[in-house]
Amino acid sequence: MRSCLDEGVHWGIQNGLHLSRSTIVYFKHNDMESLRNTLEEITLKNKRAKKLRRYIVVEAVFQNSGQIALLGEIVKLKEKYRFRVLLDESNSFGVLGKAGRGLTEFCRVLVEKIDIITAAMGHTLAAEGGFCTGSARVTDHQLCRYFSRREEQT
Repeated sequence: MRSCLDEGVHWGIQNGLHLSRSTIVYFKHNDMESLRNTLEEITLKNKRAKKLRRYIVVEAVFQNSGQIALLGEIVKLKEKYRFRVLLDESNSFGVLGKAGRGLTEFCRVLVEKIDIITAAMGHTLAAEGGFCTGSARVTDHQLCRYFSRREEQT
């Protein structure tokens, strides 16, 4: 798996990606030209890949800076270069958007355009837990992996 990661994301996300053994390529914080150049470079190096496990990983509202991700532009680049988007809504869910649905609602981007959305509830909702959601294809894949690993352990 290749992850194109905004260098401004919280250390917890960076640490999680390192632990997943993902190949991580950083782009300059909230810089769409840097993201475009990075995606282009990855795409050229990885043309023959049969499975495209390539992700753009960003926070909706960056915990370290308070800046908002440029989601509309990120989605355009995702579609052009055939990447998936993992959006962390921990600091925006319940806060941004007319109904508090986060950055997708705030930017008027269809939620279906985002492949995986995650959020920790402790940030904006002062509650325990979190969630991870996405398209049926992504969640079905995760469920299959989860249950196949559980069967291997028993």
